[in-house]
Amino acid sequence: MIHAPAQLRRAAAIIGLGLAAISLSACVTVFPKTKPAQLYHLGLEAEGGPQAASGAGVSVLQGAIQFNREVAGDRLLTRQGNQAAYVAQARWTMPATLLFEESLAKAFMRGTGDARLISPKDPVSAKLVLRLDVRALEIRYGEGSRRSPVAVVNLSGLLADADQRTLVSQSVFDCQVPAESNRVQSLVAALNEALSDCQGQVVKWTDQSAAGFAKPKG
Repeated sequence: MIHAPAQLRRAAAIIGLGLAAISLSACVTVFPKTKPAQLYHLGLEAEGGPQAASGAGVSVLQGAIQFNREVAGDRLLTRQGNQAAYVAQARWTMPATLLFEESLAKAFMRGTGDARLISPKDPVSAKLVLRLDVRALEIRYGEGSRRSPVAVVNLSGLLADADQRTLVSQSVFDCQVPAESNRVQSLVAALNEALSDCQGQVVKWTDQSAAGFAKPKG
């Protein structure tokens, strides 16, 4: 009888630990589980398309690329009227700024004109300087409309003479591609098509200006 209180206390402690474990396991199952974000690629893929023409060409320095802050990160922006929202559980594989630069470099590599895009790290003097402003890179929905969402890419470009520091050309590129459906895969595909179109136009526009700086053949 003398040991009974100690035994009771030990039994009570064991029961208490058991109840705590049950309570903890119950809490773990109660917390909501976060769905992993699906990653998507933005821009041109590495393979396919024509190769650049042979020859030295005209070096074009890739200057500053300004990005709308809303789309500079790794999230897919949608807009309907004055309202904007990001697509849930969807992310780019990297920030859009980096993917845009990679895709632009690939677009110039596939070009067949005189322009050769270089970076500030390249040990080559540039004839032209290219600056781009990414004003829109988003999915737009019509208000009160059953039409499919539209991928919109809007860029403004400026080309300057690297030696004279004078304006050579300036242009705006607006590309819109309707998505086949409201599924995320369709939205991404439409946005990539619009981006590819706009960057292709940038390459052609740059080639036209670079032609005036190319050395005469023969």
